[in-house]
Amino acid sequence: MSTPKFETYTTLELGPERLQALTDSFNDVFGKNVDPAEMNRRFITSSRGESYHSIMEDNGVVAGACTAVPYEYSYNGAKKTFVYLGGLFVKEAYRKDPLAMFKLYRNLRALLVEKGVDLIMAVPNDNAFPYFKVALKWKETANLPYYALPVRLGNIRKASKALNFFSKVFAFCSGTFNLALTAIANKTTEPAPIRILRNEPLLEQHRF
Repeated sequence: MSTPKFETYTTLELGPERLQALTDSFNDVFGKNVDPAEMNRRFITSSRGESYHSIMEDNGVVAGACTAVPYEYSYNGAKKTFVYLGGLFVKEAYRKDPLAMFKLYRNLRALLVEKGVDLIMAVPNDNAFPYFKVALKWKETANLPYYALPVRLGNIRKASKALNFFSKVFAFCSGTFNLALTAIANKTTEPAPIRILRNEPLLEQHRF
């Protein structure tokens, strides 16, 4: 194992070989099975048609990485570019360097400043949260609760597939009821001071 190099790239600058190496390491660390084409699609279906990458490399192996995907937001009526920080990892064999994650972030931040990005945001997991708050001095803005309504309960519980029919009916009724209730009860007329611009053509494609 040699001394890893730290570089930054736009998605186009990654090239096929580095994209493959990034995908392989991402799958290995997170236990996924994403192919390079899907990984690339996630990167380019953004408001700028590209994402920004900070990579730690060791002889063709991506030992660590961090990616920032741009979104267009309205901030008090002005259009701003925010980026979502994700895909942050350092492979286990390279975690002896306590500054590896910091170097990835520092280099990426410099690239984002160069690209005119206005704000960086992330939703770190429980393991990464202390690092973001203490080491990187990020500001915590809110807790983000997640709720899930199972559409095919039989698949989750590995029970009878008959459950899928009833859970699909329930999910449809619940969604319809909540949509109607929101239309009636939501009396907000003023737009939020910070909101994502949903009219961006690639937004929904990227998110879903």
